[in-house]
Amino acid sequence: MIILNRRDQFIEDHSKNFEVLLKKLITIRSFSVTGEGIEDVVKFLTNLLKKLLHADIEVIPTKGHPIIIAKLTGTTKRNVLLYGHYDVMAAGDISKWQSDPFTLSKREGRFYGRGVGDNKGQLLAQILGVYSYLELHQTLPFNVGSFGNIMTNPVTQLFNFLIRIYDVKTGQVKIPHFYDGILEPTAGEKEWIAKLPFNKDEIIAQAGINQLAMDKFTYYHKLMFEPTFNIFGIKGGYLQKGVKTSIPHEASLKVDCRLVDRQDISVIKENLLKVYQPEIASGQLQVSILGELPPEKTSATSEQIEWLYQAIKRATGKAYIEPVMQDQFQIMFGRTF
Repeated sequence: MIILNRRDQFIEDHSKNFEVLLKKLITIRSFSVTGEGIEDVVKFLTNLLKKLLHADIEVIPTKGHPIIIAKLTGTTKRNVLLYGHYDVMAAGDISKWQSDPFTLSKREGRFYGRGVGDNKGQLLAQILGVYSYLELHQTLPFNVGSFGNIMTNPVTQLFNFLIRIYDVKTGQVKIPHFYDGILEPTAGEKEWIAKLPFNKDEIIAQAGINQLAMDKFTYYHKLMFEPTFNIFGIKGGYLQKGVKTSIPHEASLKVDCRLVDRQDISVIKENLLKVYQPEIASGQLQVSILGELPPEKTSATSEQIEWLYQAIKRATGKAYIEPVMQDQFQIMFGRTF
């Protein structure tokens, strides 16, 4: 004879009712892609949370599916977040299912149906677990917040923010007035470029690239007379060994831009912040300027340059004139919840 403790006895006594609730939840075709049944499943869950847990419910509309926040107050200030989602993917080819995916079935001690494993079963288990504890103890040892929603991934959202200012296909920066003040090389600068060495094999080996599909002038024009937009750091989510299928709570991205000629950092910063003003104001996005050096181009007379050129040539045997070198300013984007 097996003697059950008070907790296990409660679960055993209510298991049939719990199974009925799972059956009702599986029946709702809450498709994430099409949105079918989303309103029905939100209504079902909010009613369940109110009835079983007497929770303080808030349903928040989003660009995707609604967020359900259910808050319960416990005996301490400690807070615990229970997260789950209520959507499912379409069932695909029904003929390949052994039973109706939207009718809960049980075989060899296991439940089958769309969402039993991901994530309606787990979501309901959390709700019923809290319900069982409350029924046995009348209160919780902590405060609970439960999210039954389609949560936006901050890494994905960060990429969506990025493409508003940068075209990844063309390499063009889309910040308004970013390219103002850029000048083409002068005739003298073009002559200096023509005398610079250009060995594709050496450049490929030094840069660690697979190929260099450009001519000499284009190479030096990009190197010296065009601004850059470089993503030099990105962070978000689980980065350790193995797999952890959780949605990260924040993501960050670091970018540096090498500016040229008369590009104006103050104008670029102003327009960058204007692009993201709504998201910055709402707290969705943080933008920080990490450092800045304005482009500086020092003029020298042909005579002065010739003196330097001849001095270096006599000392080393050869000399080249590089028209310009450029500096950078750095920005960081952060997406947080």
